[in-house]
Amino acid sequence: MIINRKNTAEDPVAEWFYDFCVAGMEVVDDLINDKEKITMRFESLYKVLKVLKKHKLFSPTKILLSGVPKSKYDSNPEDFYLSINDNVKIDELENFIKKETKKIYNEDFVFSDIHFFGNSTIFEQGKEIVYNNAFFIYFDYNLIEIKTDIDAWIPYNLKGIEQKETYRANAPRLEKTLQEMENELGFETMFSDNKYTRINKFKLYNWIDDATGKPRNVWDNPVRGYFD
Repeated sequence: MIINRKNTAEDPVAEWFYDFCVAGMEVVDDLINDKEKITMRFESLYKVLKVLKKHKLFSPTKILLSGVPKSKYDSNPEDFYLSINDNVKIDELENFIKKETKKIYNEDFVFSDIHFFGNSTIFEQGKEIVYNNAFFIYFDYNLIEIKTDIDAWIPYNLKGIEQKETYRANAPRLEKTLQEMENELGFETMFSDNKYTRINKFKLYNWIDDATGKPRNVWDNPVRGYFD
């Protein structure tokens, strides 16, 4: 298994997303007054985070928040980090963010998107090992993205080396989690191949070299083309 890639969320090993508009939700036109639409999106986010946490695939520890104080609604967004401790319940995240930002700005903060960072438990060599930033979660009022930055979910690692035990211990967990997530949300999981993996909805596959019939070393030579 390969971890600690420098590309991280900007160039993930694999990603899935849920599009609110495709799911039939109305567009959020006003970040201040479209409260019902925003609440529906946060409810979807909570479902995603709860399922990930249930299966030990992701527990948020920090967020990168983008937005503006309410009095500067038309200004350029500001970015800053907030830490999340274990006492913060997932379905209280929106209120937690409002409370913490109000301490900073002394007024309501209108946020447009959130990047979640956290810990993930990966099974390796018969042990449960906690890794930081194995997954990244992105949320805005259009979609939720789930990105993974490790290759524990494919039969061969990114260098094309077999990792049978790691794959058997982790891939079914990911597949079960994604299936449960879709069931909870009630709308379709969206996905596509990228330069590192082929994706068949919940299941990941290695790219195969046409000439040799063996898994490709995409660590050194990612698949090029329309992914770039």
